[in-house]
Amino acid sequence: MLDLKEEDFTEIEFTHAVLAAASDVFTAQEKKYLGQTRLMKLVAFTADLLEFPLTRGWYRYGYFAPTSNQCISDFLNYYQTFERFPDLQNTWRDDSMRNVFRDAVKSLKQYFILNNNDFDTWVHEEMAPPLYKAYYRYETLFYNTLIHIRKAISSKQPLELSDFNSVVTDFEHSLEYVEDPKALELLFDYVDFWELLVLRIQKRGVTSKMEPFVTSLIRIYHEFLRPALSPYEKTLHGMNAEQEREAFKRKMKADLRQFEDEMKFLEDMARSSSLLATPDEIREELGQRTADWGENKRKNFRKILTEYMGGSSWQT
Repeated sequence: MLDLKEEDFTEIEFTHAVLAAASDVFTAQEKKYLGQTRLMKLVAFTADLLEFPLTRGWYRYGYFAPTSNQCISDFLNYYQTFERFPDLQNTWRDDSMRNVFRDAVKSLKQYFILNNNDFDTWVHEEMAPPLYKAYYRYETLFYNTLIHIRKAISSKQPLELSDFNSVVTDFEHSLEYVEDPKALELLFDYVDFWELLVLRIQKRGVTSKMEPFVTSLIRIYHEFLRPALSPYEKTLHGMNAEQEREAFKRKMKADLRQFEDEMKFLEDMARSSSLLATPDEIREELGQRTADWGENKRKNFRKILTEYMGGSSWQT
């Protein structure tokens, strides 16, 4: 495969070249699969095949190339869909270059016309670096569980939450690569808080105030904490990786502060609206679970309970 250099293309030119190749390779029907996220991933994986130093890394949804993502977003804002993209044939410097890009895109095509579940499985379970495959598996399961809880509350459907604790445990175990103590501390507080909420639902059901509360609880995780837990900073590579890494670190620092502030507000709201399990309910639950929990998890849960009780001490 051709080994492209930084001087051969800018990142935007490379993105245009992949889009032009995709326009040739995908049929009109197949192009309906190619929204912004898939097009961006197509550019990133093509960069892998052609060994082009496109700036890219593994973010919360999988492979992410920031410049390509912005370029494609600008196109879609104007043309709405990939089927209406302009003719980009003047991208090619010669026919041999065109064939190289077309062959690379053609080798990836079969994956980009999969349904959403199969496509995500391919990205996360087959293409992700081995160190982070567990993260993509269990973080996705954790997030989807939160969405399931919200939908069930909204539709007033019965909730089956018996697996929630194992989902949380698997997710936490997948984060061994995370070195930011602040991000981990906020996550542990967040999942402990969810356990208080889930326990309350298990014991006494839901209330009308839970739906907007849970929606906000999921939103702040998705916007502010979820990116910080992703392996993006560690996996960034390409011609502008260092600049992107520094910008990402600055953004995460601000986002974690925002998450902490909003979480405190939601904690106060939950307590004042009786949306959490009571101390007696938690004591009863701890008595049932203690034999199965490690000491760190018991300490974390005690910390949450102590804060919930206004700082008073207690014993399990």
